[in-house]
This record gives sequence, structure tokens and C-alpha cells, in this order.
Amino acid sequence: MPTLFTGLKFAIRQMLRRPAISIVAILSLSLGISSAISVLSLLEHIVLHPYPYRNADRIVELTYREKLEIEYTPAIFREQIRQLRQAKSIEELIEMDEHPEAETTSGVPQDVDVLFMSGNAFQFFGVPAFLGRIFLPSDAPDNLTPQPVVVLSYQYWQKRSNLARRRSGSSGQTGDSKSCIC
Repeated sequence: MPTLFTGLKFAIRQMLRRPAISIVAILSLSLGISSAISVLSLLEHIVLHPYPYRNADRIVELTYREKLEIEYTPAIFREQIRQLRQAKSIEELIEMDEHPEAETTSGVPQDVDVLFMSGNAFQFFGVPAFLGRIFLPSDAPDNLTPQPVVVLSYQYWQKRSNLARRRSGSSGQTGDSKSCIC
């Protein structure tokens, strides 16, 4: 303990003897420490928590890769999904399928990426609806054909000014099917 006090006395004496150097040293140390904290917090957010989903570290996507390095998700049928839901190692399961469709709500066909999702997808990801509603259990009853319901992304909703004026519950045309816009 006596050496600590001796060192502090010497440091204070040196700071008072050369105040310009002391100010430069203190400022450079504080800038260095604050920039290191900023970079580390950014890296922690990007590397350790990259997805804004609930329990993102526990999400797994199953895909299939052929010898030609073409990646695609294999078709899984209803019976296989029922079996996966009963597996003890799987807590929750959602279904997703993405492909382009022609959107004709504005009268002019436009290509849009459509993502078909099971009714529990939004609860699984922990993503609430910004406006309107998300899928309800009544939209996809068990053993029946799901209702044609569309949940628009915020970016898509903003791009289509005519859709931005619509309220939830209106209908739109995608491909060959007419859907209810949530």
C-alpha cells in the first residue's frame, strides 16, 4: 500500500509539472478507451446477436445441397411435418417457402418475392405486427386448406403508395389467387 501512495504522489507531481503533456495523455487515453468500447459493443451486436429474433441462437434452417453446389430446401410433406413436430429434440417448427409471384393489385403486373409461412411463424420469430394483424390460428386450421392471407413487409407497404392508403382487411391479387391483406 505504501508504494501505491508513493506512485500516486509522483504521478500528481509530474502532472502539475507538465500540464500540457498530462492533458494530451488523459485525452488520448479517454478517446482510445471510448472508441474501443464503441467498436466492441458494435461487434458484440453484429457477431453475437446478429438477428433481431427471439432465441435467434436456437434457430436452425434445414437445406439440401447437391453435388453441383445448388442449394435448395427439399419438399417436406404434411406427414413428415407431423413427425417432426412430435420429435423430442424440436421445440417448435415453422414452414417457409419463397418464390416470385406476379402482383396485380395496381393493375400492372409486377414481380414480387412471396414468402409462404406457417401460421405460427410470427410468434416463433417474436415479431409483432407494425400495423394490422399477423396470421391467426383461424387462417390455417388443421387438416384444412389455409385461407389466402397476406402480411405485407413494411418496405413493400411503403413502396406501393396505393397499398399504403388501404386499411387492413382489404384484398389484393397475387398470382392466380385473391388474398386478404392483414
